[in-house]
Amino acid sequence: MSPARLLRRFGVRARLLTAFGFLLALMFAIASIAWVGFTQLGDAVKELQRESLLDVERSLRLAQQSSSLAARAPAVASARVLAQIDSESAELHRRLGAFKQLLAEFEGDGLARNKANREEMARLRDAGARLAETLLELMQVSRQSVFHVSQVRALRYRLDQIDTERLRVAGLSDSGNAALDYAIRLMGDAIDDEAADAEAQRARFNRLALPALQAWHPAMAGANLAAELIRLGTQTPGVYDAVEDRNEDQVRRIYLLSVVAALAGGLADEVAANVEHVRRGAVRRGETTERALAENRTRIAILGALGLIAAALAATYVVRDLGGQIGAVTSAMRRLAEGDRSVDVPGLGRPDEIGTLARAFEVFREHAARLDQTTRLLETVFEHMNDGVAVFDASGRLRACNQRVSELYGSREVLQPGMSLQAVRRALGAEDSVRRSLSGDTLDAAYVDRARQYGRQRFEEYLPNGHVLELRSTLMPDGGFVTVYTDLTERKATEAQLAQARKMESVGQLTGGMAHDFNNLLAAIIGNLQVVLDDAEGLPPERRRYLERALASAERGSGITQRLLAFSRKQPLAPQVFDLNTLVAGMLDLLEHSVGTRLRLVSELDTSPLPVRADPGQLENALMNLVLNSRDATPDGGTISVRTRPGSTHLTPDGSPIEQVVLEVADTGSGMPPEVLERVFEPFYTTKSGGLGTGLGLSMVYGFVKQSGGDIAIDSRPGQGTAVRLSLPRARPPAAVSPDDPAEFAGRTVLVVDDEADVRGAVVGQLRALGVETLAAGSVDEALARLADAHVDLLLTDVFLGAGDTGPQLAARAHARLPTLPVLFSSGHDLGGLAERGVHVAPEHFVPKPANRSTLRERLAALLGHNRSAGTPLL
Repeated sequence: MSPARLLRRFGVRARLLTAFGFLLALMFAIASIAWVGFTQLGDAVKELQRESLLDVERSLRLAQQSSSLAARAPAVASARVLAQIDSESAELHRRLGAFKQLLAEFEGDGLARNKANREEMARLRDAGARLAETLLELMQVSRQSVFHVSQVRALRYRLDQIDTERLRVAGLSDSGNAALDYAIRLMGDAIDDEAADAEAQRARFNRLALPALQAWHPAMAGANLAAELIRLGTQTPGVYDAVEDRNEDQVRRIYLLSVVAALAGGLADEVAANVEHVRRGAVRRGETTERALAENRTRIAILGALGLIAAALAATYVVRDLGGQIGAVTSAMRRLAEGDRSVDVPGLGRPDEIGTLARAFEVFREHAARLDQTTRLLETVFEHMNDGVAVFDASGRLRACNQRVSELYGSREVLQPGMSLQAVRRALGAEDSVRRSLSGDTLDAAYVDRARQYGRQRFEEYLPNGHVLELRSTLMPDGGFVTVYTDLTERKATEAQLAQARKMESVGQLTGGMAHDFNNLLAAIIGNLQVVLDDAEGLPPERRRYLERALASAERGSGITQRLLAFSRKQPLAPQVFDLNTLVAGMLDLLEHSVGTRLRLVSELDTSPLPVRADPGQLENALMNLVLNSRDATPDGGTISVRTRPGSTHLTPDGSPIEQVVLEVADTGSGMPPEVLERVFEPFYTTKSGGLGTGLGLSMVYGFVKQSGGDIAIDSRPGQGTAVRLSLPRARPPAAVSPDDPAEFAGRTVLVVDDEADVRGAVVGQLRALGVETLAAGSVDEALARLADAHVDLLLTDVFLGAGDTGPQLAARAHARLPTLPVLFSSGHDLGGLAERGVHVAPEHFVPKPANRSTLRERLAALLGHNRSAGTPLL
């Protein structure tokens, strides 16, 4: 019996296994050759790792550690306190230990295997030892430098004290004052100049200042200061000895740093040479390994070619023997896929693999049934999705749609397949709808129907019932199109609310700019009226009352503009302690103007002070929001009441009691039903129509009260009005302000800088009324010239000086000459408005425009008093 006929007695699997067995034998032979070759390659790689990679790794570690040591040297040299030097020294000692340990590893193995490498190792060891010695010396010099710098700072501090005491010496002559000042400046210059020659500075002191100090008679005023300056300038240790020690330490540190860098560079060069030596050895070993790999590749290629030939022969036999049977089964499968569920698949009873394939087709039939179920599921989703979907053919007739289309249009008509676009529109009741493009242009219905059949379309349809739908049409491959209907009603309402919010923000910005300009005008008016009132003792009482009324009206205008600034700013103010009654009373005029004449505004303020700690600007905003809401809820006239009173006492989470202060706004308006009351604090929720409200007012009030540690409650019933109560924690009352002392600022000089002459003149008049001597300037250059020509105790400057100049720029240039000069800034903007414009000023160095005399006095007393005690810059 021939081998072919013998194979037919077995199944397909046996025949394939025979062919695969032969191929497996060939693959085993190839794998054996590859195994031997890769074993040899592995041995070669291990040798390479043992001899080369270890050397390279250690060399790189040595280079890294030497660079790390050199990198730590600047940190040691720049240390200014002993604790930092100790920390850096400990880290440096640790790295030196690791560096020396790595050198020891080189001596035991790796680069020290032969004579040439041992010589290189000796050079590395010597270079490392020199680097370590230099770093240790650098640590010692840095420790000495800290001591000498501290000594110089102490001497500088003593010179500043002597200079302060000089200003307070009574009876000191002008020549004596000049001699002391000159001696102090000579020694101060020597201390400040770290690159100066100490001996030359000492000689200059002995030549120019010492004779005048030695000629000082003991009975003369300031003799003790002159004697101490002589001791500091001539005796040891003195100023010039300490300066010389400090400067020598600086030169030594720079020299040692350069030596460390040079030694580290040399060490890196030595390591690079060793790495190059190792690289050349690795290249030689790699070439040997490549030759061995080439031989193995040749053997594997020969056996692979034999395997391909055997596989081709086996494949030819299998295709010829099994092709007919597999073709019949494939034909049956095609008929089954085309929907012929009655197809008779041949070979179901065969015991071999062909029979297994036929039986698998039966499984395919079951899967087809499951596919039918899936199709029905998709149809269910199509009918119940949130968007409406309609499919039209190339002639514009309806092929299918879901029920959601009719629901979105509020129609009860059932759309039938075959209906034209016009019939669909009539059935949906959309003939009176308005169609608009995304840019807002009105579209003709006939134009839209034609355009949807030629390309992608997207437009909005405004229905007569107020709903807005978005229609998106997309072409299908057969020429028809699919239209998706989405309800945009809620989104359009939200967009309208956002647009209203942006409009209110723009109004706020415009209000802020106008308030700033009015502040500048009111600053000049209030300042001049206060000066006139100070000199109006001889006026008749009636005319004096006219001036007082004018001043009171201007101050009320100032309060209004300050509140407008607070309303317009974007950033919150810092909380502070203030009396709630005072804040509400100051707001009443603005609130009366806001509610109009058809409503009556009633204030019921508690008679006792009610101090709270909160952001006054935010609280004013909250009060204004509540009053405006009451106004809108009372369209037919009525009463709005603003009340303050002490609240109840609550316990904090830690058990301590805290008192509450209550601010209540009540109206006799329409009130709110329960469903509205539940949502009043939601952002963008509003019951006002026509774009009159943003829905943000009460949500902002709620957030402010909660952030201030308080609570908010609303009582409202339809037809009975609304009452909103804000409960804030009671604070300690602010400290009382001491009365004006005309002699408080006697002998003090203030330089006033403002680009507006009227404002500048008003401020000068207010300061003179306080007993302050004044100088005035209208620009930065003029102010700097005043500072150079005269003694100034405080600089009072506007923040924006025109021509692109600012008060902070002037202060910086002034401090370059007079580091201890206090600076007080003024502006018609508040601190929040300045921050939005990129200018940041501390509250204690700021006075708003217009400022009354008491505010100016408080700022002057704080800054000038602090300057006398601290002697440091206050910007």
